[in-house]
Amino acid sequence: MQTSVSRRIEWDMGHRVPDHASLCKNLHGHRYVLEVELCDRVVHDEGNPENGMVKDFGALKQAMLEAIDGWDHSFMIYYRDPWLPAMEQLDTKLMVVGFVPTAEEIAAYLFIEVQSLLTVIVKRVTVWETPTCSATVVR
Repeated sequence: MQTSVSRRIEWDMGHRVPDHASLCKNLHGHRYVLEVELCDRVVHDEGNPENGMVKDFGALKQAMLEAIDGWDHSFMIYYRDPWLPAMEQLDTKLMVVGFVPTAEEIAAYLFIEVQSLLTVIVKRVTVWETPTCSATVVR
């Protein structure tokens, strides 16, 4: 039998989608929410600090925070965005990434990052860009 557990964290970050046909091509920001769901066996090992758990919620939170380290109150920009040289001239915190910073791409990146930090199975990663719009990557 396997059990699922999940945790959510939030951060504020700006971005732009350079090829977007509408408003998202402009500089703007969001209050992002990251939700990670783990699915694995419950530990049954007397004396183990995670006895009775899939994963300690604190350890899951730590992995999630490590995956987004430096992102809070930053501006995420694609390394091929034509606005990057101008943005580098500003006194601002930039996160230059190898993908267009859409919710879908951020979720895919975070799925890989969080999984690399944990020994249990990451089942699902959801990135909420707004309260009504999210992207989910599932195993």
